[in-house]
Amino acid sequence: MEILPCSSSPCCYVNLKGKLVAKSSNTNKSKLQTFRKGRILFAKIECVNGSLRFHNLGQSFLRNPNHQGGFGSSNAHQSDKHVDSKVLSGSYNGYVIDGEEDARTLSETGKSGTKVLIPGLPDESSGESAAPIRSCFWQWKPKFNVHYEKTGCENVTSPPVLFLPGFGVGSFHYDKQLKDLGRDHRVWAIDFLGQGMSLPFEDPTPMSKEGVASDKKDQAWGFGDETEPWASELVYSMDLWQDQVRYFIEQVIGEPVYLVGNSLGGYVALYFAACNPHLVKGVTLLNATPFWGFLPNSIKSPRLARLFPWAGTFPLPSRVRKLTEIVWQKISDPNSIAEILKQVYADHSTKVDNVFSRILETTRHPAAAASFASIMFAPKGQLSFWEALSRCRENNVPISLMYGKEDPWVRPVWGLQVKRRVPEAPYYEISPAGHCPHDEVPEVVNYLLRGWIKNLESHGSITLPLLDDSANVQSDITKDLEFVRDGAAKSVSVHFFGSEFSLWNQISAYVKSRCVQLPSLGKLPLLEFLTIDEMDATMYFCSDSKENTGVADDVSLKRLSLKSMPNLLGWSSAEGRVILSCLKELKVEDAPEFINLPNLPSIECLELIYCREDILMNVTEMTSPSNITLGGFEELVDLPQGLLSNKTGLLSFEIKDCPKLVNFSGELNSLSLLQSLSISNCPNIKCLSELGVLKALKSLAIDRCHGLLSLPEEEIQGLTSLQHFSLSNCENITALPYTMQQFTNLQTLHIWSCPKVDSLPEWLGNLVSLRELELWYCENLLYLPESMQGLTALQFLSIWGCPQLEIHLEKDRGPDCLKQHNGELKGGAKASRAGRPWICACLIQGFQDRSEASVFESKWKSFSRKLPQKKKNDDEKQVEECSVLLLQHRQAALNKVKGSFDCAHLEIDWHLNPL
Repeated sequence: MEILPCSSSPCCYVNLKGKLVAKSSNTNKSKLQTFRKGRILFAKIECVNGSLRFHNLGQSFLRNPNHQGGFGSSNAHQSDKHVDSKVLSGSYNGYVIDGEEDARTLSETGKSGTKVLIPGLPDESSGESAAPIRSCFWQWKPKFNVHYEKTGCENVTSPPVLFLPGFGVGSFHYDKQLKDLGRDHRVWAIDFLGQGMSLPFEDPTPMSKEGVASDKKDQAWGFGDETEPWASELVYSMDLWQDQVRYFIEQVIGEPVYLVGNSLGGYVALYFAACNPHLVKGVTLLNATPFWGFLPNSIKSPRLARLFPWAGTFPLPSRVRKLTEIVWQKISDPNSIAEILKQVYADHSTKVDNVFSRILETTRHPAAAASFASIMFAPKGQLSFWEALSRCRENNVPISLMYGKEDPWVRPVWGLQVKRRVPEAPYYEISPAGHCPHDEVPEVVNYLLRGWIKNLESHGSITLPLLDDSANVQSDITKDLEFVRDGAAKSVSVHFFGSEFSLWNQISAYVKSRCVQLPSLGKLPLLEFLTIDEMDATMYFCSDSKENTGVADDVSLKRLSLKSMPNLLGWSSAEGRVILSCLKELKVEDAPEFINLPNLPSIECLELIYCREDILMNVTEMTSPSNITLGGFEELVDLPQGLLSNKTGLLSFEIKDCPKLVNFSGELNSLSLLQSLSISNCPNIKCLSELGVLKALKSLAIDRCHGLLSLPEEEIQGLTSLQHFSLSNCENITALPYTMQQFTNLQTLHIWSCPKVDSLPEWLGNLVSLRELELWYCENLLYLPESMQGLTALQFLSIWGCPQLEIHLEKDRGPDCLKQHNGELKGGAKASRAGRPWICACLIQGFQDRSEASVFESKWKSFSRKLPQKKKNDDEKQVEECSVLLLQHRQAALNKVKGSFDCAHLEIDWHLNPL
């Protein structure tokens, strides 16, 4: 095992203003290759725990040779067994962000209000015992070694707690929690892959022989040209960390846990809980970042993701390598690290010597720079922060919020946003505290976390921290929490936001529960856009106009959106029906009693979702809409007569979530200009015979229409203008209608989750304009037609979740691959352009999957590079002889592969005889 240094060669100290001063002139070396130049004063390997710990026994111990556990130069190693590794880690003893003048003691704060005395951290200097921390490694996958710390294993009856770190730090950032909470809980803290001590032990992209520098030990890892098999799909992404946490809980902890996450760790904790609620007892967010990742997720946004050819995989592209070198040189500089810590810690008297040294130690790892690049360019998770939060609430996952008020990055407004969406979650705002309240005011965070867990474990019989009784959950409370640190009393203000927090929420709740009638829109004549959401008691809009022939509100309103108004009936006017002459867009969603629409002579876009069926009678009177969306009419069997037939200018029509709808009752027959039709989640529709009249239709989407057995052959042939066709989640459709071969204008074809579709027709090659073809989750699809080679306009082919098809594609890949390398088909490797034309020398088939093929290919290339090879001869007379020698060289390498790889199931066919 190779031992890495824990600190760089130049020793540093920090003055009272938080600036690093280097004692050596070589602090700012510009290259990434100086990873091994630091000196190790002492390294300790703990074989029992399977862990490796580094200690720099520098200034503080050498200055005081009589220090407890101190080391002289002659007996340093002999004294090792008596020393606690956690006490010795960190070489910047006494480092603080700023001078003592910023320390906030109880006497200095002068805050009024109720004071609550809380326990401090265990004072080891006075003999108070802290929970011992064990440092361990867990091998998740080959070469994926995960570092974690644990404590409190003897507390078998207590609930387990797992801490997830923020970006750039590791489990060490929770030492103050492990030492304290570990006395009465079982506690774990994990390092995410690519961070802390979970960086790889081997180079994922070793340099080729041509690129090896004189001293390999000085090279940064991850900057080579070829990826090792174990890292072929490695991306340090949100989805990887979510999987890492899941397997860690299942394999190491073995039961559901309380998750606690700071910053990035908070997002991962929420994301994990949304995907695995059965493994989570509760989630605590400590200034959780609500956003992570810049590039789109390939599953969630496949089209957008295709615009970014590289998304954090190895090897790094050459341009990214150069950019990484520049950026890494700056952010890994000790001065930059110190400046960042100064930003995120509100109380500058906080000692962060251990945090500083451990971050610096991580930056000296040879894999750190490339891992940083992979993290920065990794795609977003499949769930956004807010989607994960909504899913957690749907699954009744308990959530608590503890946010530092002075955080310059994740400001309190983000915590309030979470609180608004999950009003039942206890929200504690701590001041003064910045981005890392668990490290800045660990006494407060530990106290609140203990109390919240007790509240959940007791099913509410023990009240939440700071509350006297359960009734106070509705109200805001501010209290000063007092504790002792380093022999001095300190005080921190904590504001508890009740389930109905802030003055505006109280006003809003009052209005929502009591407002029966909204005032006339005529009071706001210049208003153009209006959105009203969650007005539970409102029943009417009123109008105070007094015309005899109809009520025309003198307003400029152009867009109106009404959502979640369960008691809204419509407009109230004694003189007649209201006219909103300027309104262009109207959206009404989740208004089940809404039956009365105003007169809308200029309406263009109309959307009615989960309203009463009676409201459709108002729609029959409209003639101007160009876009209509209807959904959630759960009792609708047939479209009302006249709903669409008088709307000859309709361009787009969408209908969804109508489970009893049987047919369109001839309402589509007059829509000669309709260009877009979407039918979703209408399982009782069994026939779409009216499609043939839609001569101008350009886009057709059919989703979750399980009653459809087939698409009408004769009727559908009239859709000659169709450019986009999507068929998804139609479990009974077995094939595409043969008349589709006349769709010569079709540009995109998507077939998703149609399990009975087992083949595509040969006439598919007639779709000469087809540019995009997606085949997803068609589990019985076996073959692609040979006629597809005639699709000269095809630019994108996506196949996902079609296992039978993928097996056949693997078997038939050889000829196509050769055509790609020779430029006959798109997709060939750039490296193959120089050697054209290529011929097939050897074809190997029978791989179980792509992963096995990739491992085989990597081994073959590796042995080919290692075996000696005669130099090429440019003499044309000896070209044939050189080709034979090359084939013999490749065959020798293949024989080497057979000795280390199971090839019994493979078919190896030499098309050219190497002998």
